[in-house]
Amino acid sequence: MSRLSGPVLILPNISNDATTLDDLLSRFNYYGSEVFKSSHGEIKSLNIVAAGFPHDFSSQNYDKYLYLSIVALPNRKITFLINLRKILKSNTNSISMVIAGDPWLGYLLSFLAAVGTNLPVQVSIHGEPYHSTNLFADFTATLKHLWLKMFLQFADSVRLVSDHQIRPIIENYRVDPGHISISPIPIKIPKSGTFAIKKGRKIAFVGRLHKERGIDLWIHIVSRLFEERQDFSVVIVGDGPERNNFETQLLASCSGISYKFLGKITKSDVEELWDDVSILLSTAPTESYGLTLREAQMSGVYVVALENEGTLANSAIFTSGIFLFSSTESAVQLMSHYLDLGKSNSNQEKFRKIQSELNSTYLSNLIASWRTPKY
Repeated sequence: MSRLSGPVLILPNISNDATTLDDLLSRFNYYGSEVFKSSHGEIKSLNIVAAGFPHDFSSQNYDKYLYLSIVALPNRKITFLINLRKILKSNTNSISMVIAGDPWLGYLLSFLAAVGTNLPVQVSIHGEPYHSTNLFADFTATLKHLWLKMFLQFADSVRLVSDHQIRPIIENYRVDPGHISISPIPIKIPKSGTFAIKKGRKIAFVGRLHKERGIDLWIHIVSRLFEERQDFSVVIVGDGPERNNFETQLLASCSGISYKFLGKITKSDVEELWDDVSILLSTAPTESYGLTLREAQMSGVYVVALENEGTLANSAIFTSGIFLFSSTESAVQLMSHYLDLGKSNSNQEKFRKIQSELNSTYLSNLIASWRTPKY
């Protein structure tokens, strides 16, 4: 039986795509290295108990992730639960916190596995679980909402990624404010340096291709801009159920536009992509932390984003580099202006310094939340 010490992250359904998996573990390894430094070596590695690894998975293949301790369990959820419970019971005296990687299946299995162990359970909420246009039109969304309505209040700790999540979480799910901590995963700071100012004009979409990410509005804005000028191209990064529909709508609205669909790419590939992008256009109606927006800003990319609580918070922190709109016309005007202006690296170092300081604060909050006792 695996011997684990410290916090344990539960991920019952990761992707077994080799590229995606390597990218995911690389990000968690960076996360673990930052936790190690911030805890002054107290937390030596990030323990991950997960399902979804390839059938030929061997922990030896992942020795390059120095700050991860990985336990691979079977995909079948009942088997995963049984094995997870055995792990928790055999490590009760050394595990400090059971961390559900998501508020749905991750929390359900963590909650059940920890019953009777006296181990505290933390739920990580990165998005907006309460956001839905019509709960009763989506049976899955309704079940998730009811699950959180009944059981989120029993979590020993709820980790959010932004202040504006607090009020809806308390109002919708009766969570004790004293159980809430704000601690986003630290963002890797790009290496210092400058980039070459390129003449090309490129607009990007980066994210999940889903209706809830505002893809209809994104296409509408780009098509309005394309009516006025055709001296730009677009690049779409991501995948999802609306992938084919996105491409069909884009071509129907912008006949002749130069575009690339890159699909799901690694984090390092996204970092390289920023060098060729002028503007990141974000039309998501809600934004929790805005990780992609911040990464773009730190890479000298202008961000034109729909005004909402999350983007307003981002704008208040960084004060420049992100430009908010509330109408199609204002979005088109902003994009046309910054396409002509060209990229600037004048704010890169300032943004990186701000984010580095935020990373330190959030890591301290995170480590403190992992010391939360069982309520």
